[in-house]
Amino acid sequence: IKEFRNRLGGFHLLRKLFLIDGLAGSGKSDLMEFVKSSHARDATVIPKYSTRSRRQQEEAVHSDLMFVGEKKFEELNSTDFYSYQYAGKKYGFFKSTVLTALDNFEYVFIIVRSRDLVDRIRKEFANVAVVRPIFIHSDHGFIVDRLRKDGFDEETIEFRLERSKYSWDDYLAYPDSSLRIIINNSQKADFHRKINSLLEEF
Repeated sequence: IKEFRNRLGGFHLLRKLFLIDGLAGSGKSDLMEFVKSSHARDATVIPKYSTRSRRQQEEAVHSDLMFVGEKKFEELNSTDFYSYQYAGKKYGFFKSTVLTALDNFEYVFIIVRSRDLVDRIRKEFANVAVVRPIFIHSDHGFIVDRLRKDGFDEETIEFRLERSKYSWDDYLAYPDSSLRIIINNSQKADFHRKINSLLEEF
């Protein structure tokens, strides 16, 4: 059995850290909501600070983001702070928050929209947890339908699709045998079953 010594000197089964990326509208937020509502005893989601504005369609209770200004974000920056930029906005979270979560939960999820940061976290947590990058993919038609139902206009939809395309291209350009791709082209119930299967596998 794989074990690791935590900061308090005890032993635990090696925990699982899932780093989530995916196309706009592919189901990242839905995954986080499902994990928090259906697996609250053994799984948690790491919240992130962000300098982007809250979207009109976004309910704060369902978001993994804490919205702050540029000045506040820079005040948070430290050697313990993981940060990256996506679409001109900054996102970040504390390494200590991740370690605390791994001390208390078997499964920890973080949305990370940066391949470089994913690689860094994998290296730094290699002896602490099983780190698994997950990419959620949906076909173009399904994404457009979801974003329209969420109230986005056509211009915003095109912008988000074009922006997220670069993330997918990045993963295709640098294939990773540990990357798990989840296809989300069906109903929520089917997507949730895939998430449950993922947890059972690890």
